[in-house]
Amino acid sequence: MTSLERNVFSAFLVEDHKLVREGMRLLLNSDPQIRVMGEAADAEDALAQLLRCQPDVVLIDLSLPGQSGTWCIRQLRENRPDLRFLVVSMYDDPDSVIEAIHAGASGYIVKSATADELRAAVRAVASGGSFLHSEVADAVLRQFRAPGDPPGPGEDPDLTAREREILAIIAHGLNNRQMAERLHLSVSAVKSHLRSLFRKFAVSDRTQLVVEAIRQGYLHSGGDQRRKLN
Repeated sequence: MTSLERNVFSAFLVEDHKLVREGMRLLLNSDPQIRVMGEAADAEDALAQLLRCQPDVVLIDLSLPGQSGTWCIRQLRENRPDLRFLVVSMYDDPDSVIEAIHAGASGYIVKSATADELRAAVRAVASGGSFLHSEVADAVLRQFRAPGDPPGPGEDPDLTAREREILAIIAHGLNNRQMAERLHLSVSAVKSHLRSLFRKFAVSDRTQLVVEAIRQGYLHSGGDQRRKLN
């Protein structure tokens, strides 16, 4: 029986600061749905360990001694494409966010996030979804939208009404099955609409979809709202 079948998500931590790593371990292990199964203080050690174990989610910092967290994600994605990565970083600049997503991260959260936000991000990414913290969404939005630009979509990819519904539901954290139930569709129909959205936004996964949707004005960040996709 897998950890997902037991509704307990296994996590692996890659963080060079011992105090931060211990704090994250204690915080995550306090959640009955999450268990930390391993840790590494640098990218090389993480690479060696993660070629042998199977966590549901890898929490990784970008700034590590030696090779960077982005390098580690790329290396592991080549050898272990099944692994899912949640970046936990002090950086909220759009270049760091977009580079991490392009490397293969499924989520990005800043270290100023609350404990509840971190646990929610872990659950989202571990269960097959994606997560962008509100501060990250703000940074991406500022990168692509010049001052004075209208808040609406700038480059309309000609979405159908159903695709707009699905895009809005994704942003509220529903998975394929939940979307199918909400819209009274089959799961296969939802997947078909998602493939169409990926094609129209020229992206290959849900994390890139939400970034592009923010850029074009389909999703807006504000207050403490999170950009969470399952």
